[in-house]
Amino acid sequence: MLRWTILFFFFAMNVAAACPQEMFESGLKLTRKSPLFIAVLKRTTEGVVEEREDIFEPTQDKVVSVFPHALAIGKRISSQRTYSTEYVEQVSQLDDLRNLGSWTSKVVLYSGMKEIYRGAVKLSFLNMAEVKIGECVYDTWRVEDRLELEGKAPITLEKYYSPKLGVVLKTLVLSQDRETFSGVHYDTIAVANHH
Repeated sequence: MLRWTILFFFFAMNVAAACPQEMFESGLKLTRKSPLFIAVLKRTTEGVVEEREDIFEPTQDKVVSVFPHALAIGKRISSQRTYSTEYVEQVSQLDDLRNLGSWTSKVVLYSGMKEIYRGAVKLSFLNMAEVKIGECVYDTWRVEDRLELEGKAPITLEKYYSPKLGVVLKTLVLSQDRETFSGVHYDTIAVANHH
C-alpha cells in the first residue's frame, strides 16, 4: 500500500511539474491537435504577445496579436495589414474584473491608421470555471466579452482567463442565440523553448 502511495505521489509531482503555473520568460506554448496549430504567448512591455503557427495550413499568413491585457486585444498584425483597437477606459482595470462584475469601454477600431469602426465593448465576470488542457487543470474566470460596433451585429465571446498565468486558455464564439458557434480548445500546454 505504501508503495502505491509513493508511486501516486511521484506521478502527481511529475504532472504538476509538467503543468506551468506561471508565465515563464520564454513564454507558454499552447497546442491544438486538430486542425493542428501552435500558439506561443509571451509577456512583454506591451502586454501579452501571441504568435500563431498554423501547421495545418503552413502557407497561411503568420499573425501576431498584442494584448495590453489578456482579455483585451490591442493589435493584430499580419503581412497584409495591422488592425488595432483603442480603448477609452484603462484596460488595467480588468485585473479587478472579478470584483467589479463588469467593465465597459468605448472603442475605436483602426485598419492601419484609418478609423473603420466605433462602438463599445463590455466584459462581464460570469463565474469561476476549471479548464482542462491535457493533464493540466486551471482555475479560470469565465468572462463574457461583447463587442458592439456601429452598423454591425454584436460579437459575443466567452473567454476562460487564468489570472495565475495571465492568459486566456479557452475562447468560444457565441451565436446570436447564445449557442456555441466555434471556439479554440487547446490539447497541450508547456513552457515554450527559447528561439
